[in-house]
Amino acid sequence: MKFLHLADLHLGKSIYGVSLIDNGDQIFWARRFLEKAAALKPDAVVIAGDVYDRSAPSGDAVMLLNYILTELEQMDIPVMLIAGNHDSGQRLSFAGSILAKRRIYIAGSVDAEITHVTVSDKDGSGEVTFWLVPYLFPAAAAQKLGDDSIGDYETAMRKLLERQGIDFSKRNVLVAHQNVTAGGREAGRGGSESMAGGVGQMDYRVFDGFDYVALGHIHASCSVGRKCDLPVLRCVIILMRRSSRPKDFCLWNLERREPGRILRRSRSRRCIRCGRSEDARKRFWRRRKTERGKWNI
Repeated sequence: MKFLHLADLHLGKSIYGVSLIDNGDQIFWARRFLEKAAALKPDAVVIAGDVYDRSAPSGDAVMLLNYILTELEQMDIPVMLIAGNHDSGQRLSFAGSILAKRRIYIAGSVDAEITHVTVSDKDGSGEVTFWLVPYLFPAAAAQKLGDDSIGDYETAMRKLLERQGIDFSKRNVLVAHQNVTAGGREAGRGGSESMAGGVGQMDYRVFDGFDYVALGHIHASCSVGRKCDLPVLRCVIILMRRSSRPKDFCLWNLERREPGRILRRSRSRRCIRCGRSEDARKRFWRRRKTERGKWNI
C-alpha cells in the first residue's frame, strides 16, 4: 500500500498582505503535486487537516481545493481528508455524501462513529482501513459520546477510539490533526503554527495498535515516539528564523505487517527568512511582484 501523506495546506493563506494564491505560489504547488501524483500512482492521498487557512475560506481557496480534488478524482485516486483546527468542519464537509460516491472522503466534524474507509492496494497485500478523525475537542467528544468524565484531549481520543471496536489484526491507518507528544515532550514545530506549551497534548501511545498514524498540525516533518508515526508539513512558503526540516508531502509504503517506510519526500518551492527589518520585508515583496504567476487552471 503506497499513499501520499500531506497536511497543513492552508489554502488561501496571506503573508504580510500578499495572498499565496494571487502570487501563484499555492497554484504552482498544486500543479506540481498533481503531476507527481499522476507519476507515482499512489493507492490513496491522505490530507491530515488544515486544508484552509481560516474557517471562512476565500472563494479562490475553495476553487483551488476543487481543482485539486477534481484532478485526483479523474486519476481514480481515493482521497482521505479531515478538518484541522483552522478549518470549519461543516464548510469543509459540504456535499460530503455526494463526494464519497466519487471516493473523496471528508471528515469535518467528530462523531461517535469515526468515518472509516477500507481500500485494497494494487499489489495484492490486502486491505487497509483509514480512520479519519477531524480535530478533536474534549467538549465535542464528551457530547457525542455522552460521557461527562472526558476533560482532556488524550482521554477524548482514547475513549473515542475504544468505542470503535477496531480489529488490529488487520492493517489500520489513523488520520488525525492533534498536538501529539512523546513522554510529555512536544515535537518541534515549524512554519507558522504556534501554540501555548502543553495545550491540547496527547501522548503518542494513545494510538497503539495502528500501523501508521498520519498526523498534521505541527508544521514539521518528524516522527513522534515511533519512527512510523510521521507528522508532515505541506506549506509552499516556510517562515523560519533558523534551519528547518525538509517540508512538503511524502510517499509512504505500508508493508503487509512490517513497519512502513518513506519512499519519497518532496521539498518546498522556497523558504523565506524573516528578520526584524520592515524595510527588508518590503523590499522582498517588491521583488516578488516581478515573479507573480497567473492562475490558469
